[in-house]
Amino acid sequence: MRTRLLLAPAALLLTSGCLASKGDIRLLQDDLTSMRAEQGQQARAQEQARARADSATRQRLDSALASLGLLRDSVRTLSNRFATYQANASQSMYEMGQQLVTLL
Repeated sequence: MRTRLLLAPAALLLTSGCLASKGDIRLLQDDLTSMRAEQGQQARAQEQARARADSATRQRLDSALASLGLLRDSVRTLSNRFATYQANASQSMYEMGQQLVTLL
């Protein structure tokens, strides 16, 4: 009998914690809905930030490619000028050699 008296309050405590009112359930549902909405907003914000970062990266790459194109054109122009200079110098040397031959 004494053990029943000791177990009764313990059983009452254990079973009372398992009961939830409709208000408690509604509160939990509202909290879950709110958390899901916040997560959705955070996901959208992260996606927008990622899109902005991708756009900025794309712009930097486009700028770098344009700079490389200009650099390539400049190197090609310098290469052509050097080839022309080399040909002119070679022709001048040949002509000087011919003049020396005619003098001797």
